[in-house]
Formats: sequence, C-alpha cells, structure tokens
Amino acid sequence: MSLKITVDEDLPRQAVQLLQEHGYDAASVIEQGMGGWKDSQLWIAVQKDERYLVTLIKDLVIFVHIHQGHIMVFCFYALMKTAFDRCWNY
Repeated sequence: MSLKITVDEDLPRQAVQLLQEHGYDAASVIEQGMGGWKDSQLWIAVQKDERYLVTLIKDLVIFVHIHQGHIMVFCFYALMKTAFDRCWNY
C-alpha cells in the first residue's frame, strides 16, 4: 500500500508526476475535483480520504496528515523547493 498524497494547486503538476514516479499514490487537488476549494474544505476532504496534503507556503513545502488523532507536519525549506524547481523548470 503506497502513501496517499494530495498535492495542492500551488505546486505544479510535475510535483505530482515526480511523486508518482517514486511509487506514491499522488494526485493534485485539480484531478480530485477540489480546485479552488477553501483550505478548510480541502483539509476535511483530505482527512476523510486518509491522505497527506502537500502544499507550499512561501518557501516551505509542507506535508500534513492526521493519523489516529495525531497531527503530523513535515516542513522542508528551500532545499526541497529547489529540488522541485529543477523538475518543473527544464
């Protein structure tokens, strides 16, 4: 069973492709019919589907997930963003 990830619309489609190439069950909010949703609505849907949410706030790439009532947040600063930049800017 692969990790299920929803990629917010502030990250490019190539981020989804990169995650899929590495075996993750990744889909964009657009693909899931949630483009333009308010953050609160998106978060409820992502939790219901037991997915991680990947979003970008300024220069932070943030992975958020709730598991058994515990919130897990992983933040990656410019190094992770730079890796994504290389993927979508060639």
